[in-house]
Amino acid sequence: MLMTNLSCTNKTSTKQGQQPIETDSVATDSVVELEPMSPYWYDKDQTEVSFSEKKDTLYRFPRIKMGGTYSIPYTVRYIQERAFLGCKELEEVYVPRSINHIEMAAFESCHKLEYVYLYASIDTIPFRCFNHYDHLRELHLGNLKPPYIEEFSMDGVNKDSCVLYVPKGTKGLYRKSEGWKNFKAIEEENGYMSVYKKSLGSGLYRDFFITRGESCYRFMVYDSSKDKYYDIDFNADVYLNDGAAGLSGFASPDGRFVYVVGDILANSTGWISTLIIYQVDTKTLKAKLVNGVAAWRLEKDGFTVASETRCTTPEAECSAEMDFAFEDITYGFDGKVKHKSKEYPSKEIELRYGKNTNVVKGLGVIRHSFYD
Repeated sequence: MLMTNLSCTNKTSTKQGQQPIETDSVATDSVVELEPMSPYWYDKDQTEVSFSEKKDTLYRFPRIKMGGTYSIPYTVRYIQERAFLGCKELEEVYVPRSINHIEMAAFESCHKLEYVYLYASIDTIPFRCFNHYDHLRELHLGNLKPPYIEEFSMDGVNKDSCVLYVPKGTKGLYRKSEGWKNFKAIEEENGYMSVYKKSLGSGLYRDFFITRGESCYRFMVYDSSKDKYYDIDFNADVYLNDGAAGLSGFASPDGRFVYVVGDILANSTGWISTLIIYQVDTKTLKAKLVNGVAAWRLEKDGFTVASETRCTTPEAECSAEMDFAFEDITYGFDGKVKHKSKEYPSKEIELRYGKNTNVVKGLGVIRHSFYD
C-alpha cells in the first residue's frame, strides 16, 4: 500500500519505482492511502493491462510499455477513471459494445492516438474522456442516438480534420446534435449491425450482431437474460473464428436460424475473396457449415448460391491459371437443398448474380474484396 502526502502543487511523493501521481484535489498535510488499483496509482514499469479478478473491469493500460493497436476484451464492462490516461505509444483502440460504463478522463492525453472505435453501450461521453486529442484522425461511434458530450470531454480534438463515423441512417441526427455538429466531416458506416433479435420473453432477448474489430469483422451474440456476450464456434474454422474481411447475415422468417456470410481472403493472383456460409441455431448457438460459394442472393423462400462443381482447366500448371464450372443451389430457410441447376461456366455468374462478382483466374468467380 502506498502512503502519500498530497500538496497544493497537485503532485504527490511516491515510493521508488512509481511516478508522481496527478490529482484533481488540493489538500494540505493530509495523508491518503492509495490501493494499487486506484486510478491515481501509476507505475512507469507496468508492462501488462490490469483487470479485476473477473476481467470485467479494466483498471489501467501501461502508459509507456505498451502501444500500437489495442482491442479491449469483451469480458470488460467497466473502464476505470484514467485507465488510459497519458498512454504515450497507443495509436488505435477498440472499445466493444460489452462496455456499459466509462469513467472520467479514461482516455485523456493519449497524444499519439489516431483511431478510436467506440462501440460501447453508453449514452454519455464522460468528463475529459478524450481531452487533449490533437492527433485524432478518426472517431467511430456505434450509437444510433448521439451520446451527450460532457464538459471538456472532446476539447483539443480538431473537428476540422478528424472524421466522425456514425451508424448508417444517423448522419442527420449527428449533424443537428450539440457538439457532434461541429465535426466538419461526418460519414456513415456499418460499424455495428444487428442481424436478428430473438425475443426470450419478459423483455429479454438475444441479439445476433456483426461488429467491427481489429482489422476485421466479427459475428457475436448478446444474451440479455445472462448479460453475457458469446463468440460463435464456427467448427474451428480459422477464417470466421478469427474474424473476416467482410460479414453479412440474414435470419429465417421464423427466427430459428441466422445465416452468416463471410468474405474469405485467399492469396492466389492477389488478395481476393470468396464466400463461406454458416447456419447458426438461435436456440443452441451451434453453427453448421452450409457451403463455400462464389456468390449468393436471397429468395422469397430461401437463398441461392453459386457453388463450384469442377475445375475446367485440368491442363493448368498452377492455381493462378485454373478456372471452374458452377451450379446454382437453392436452399430453404431451414438449410435444406431445394433445387440444383445445370452446370454453367464461370463467365455466367455475373449475369445470374449481378455485378457483386468478379471473374478472377485461380478461384473462378468471387465477390469484390472488403479492401476494394
